[in-house]
Amino acid sequence: MSMQCLVEGEIAFENTGASFVGATAYIRLEAANQTDAASSIIAEQVIPDVSHEAGDSQTLIIRLSGQIPNEKTSCIVTVHIDVDGDRQVSQGDYINMESYPVITYGHPQQISISVRQVR
Repeated sequence: MSMQCLVEGEIAFENTGASFVGATAYIRLEAANQTDAASSIIAEQVIPDVSHEAGDSQTLIIRLSGQIPNEKTSCIVTVHIDVDGDRQVSQGDYINMESYPVITYGHPQQISISVRQVR
């Protein structure tokens, strides 16, 4: 099966966060059908060496490619900007605080995701 673009868009930083350099962004398209089960990853984009200047309105452009999921699969996008390099969500990192459903059930392929610093 061939890979195709499933989701594309941008990540915007809330104005309340601190500046950083050298972070890694992990953007995942996940199947989130079962309430009690862990989500499975459909596609992932890793962006190394991400920097952000506090108060700057810059965005990160994202593009997740993979195989089209079953139309009955609920899909969401999650973002983790790993500032300290430990690959775990921790204080100082940036994550999305809202759910971003995409692709299936009439949800869009184009998205704009807001991330906030973990305090």
